[in-house]
Amino acid sequence: MKTKTSSHIAKAIDHAYAEVKKDSGMTPMDLFMVGVGYTGVGLAMINTSWIPGSLKVLGGFIVGTGLLSMIAIVGKL
Repeated sequence: MKTKTSSHIAKAIDHAYAEVKKDSGMTPMDLFMVGVGYTGVGLAMINTSWIPGSLKVLGGFIVGTGLLSMIAIVGKL
């Protein structure tokens, strides 16, 4: 059974996808690949030894948001 919150999230994702498609013509797979690249940048920041610790925290945030965006987009594939 879907909750009211999940339906609001699904509506928000559908609306955001429609706006991106209207503005740029990107497909869901294009958006998913952007999420993969975004997450890769975050992983590189975390695993690079010469980057300061404060930027490693930012890398962790980038990985988290990249994963969340990929999870949100995978429903459109």
